[in-house]
Amino acid sequence: MWSRVRFPHPAPSVGDPGTLLGHPVRTVDGVPRISAFHGIVIAMYFADHPPAHFHARFGEHEAQIEIETGEVLRGYLPRRARELVEEWVGLHRDELMDDWARAARQEPLRRIEPLS
Repeated sequence: MWSRVRFPHPAPSVGDPGTLLGHPVRTVDGVPRISAFHGIVIAMYFADHPPAHFHARFGEHEAQIEIETGEVLRGYLPRRARELVEEWVGLHRDELMDDWARAARQEPLRRIEPLS
């Protein structure tokens, strides 16, 4: 039985991450939400630990997803949600790596187009 995974990271403390691409930043538990599609919310922490990854939430499920491979590092997503995330990662890997580098430098993140 999988249970809800909590990722204990502090909220970002950067200059003004209040806007991304001219739009208000939405956050998930104080963490920048960089995309959302089909009920899946994608967020990335500032100055997070390697390997490069993001956090995906779907309902009560959460997972850390490695950017390079699309592999679930920690947590759980139902099969269909995981497949959608894998497809999205394949389309936006370069943008995700750019946001990972921005987060490491404590710079505002950029939104990434959702999966249609």
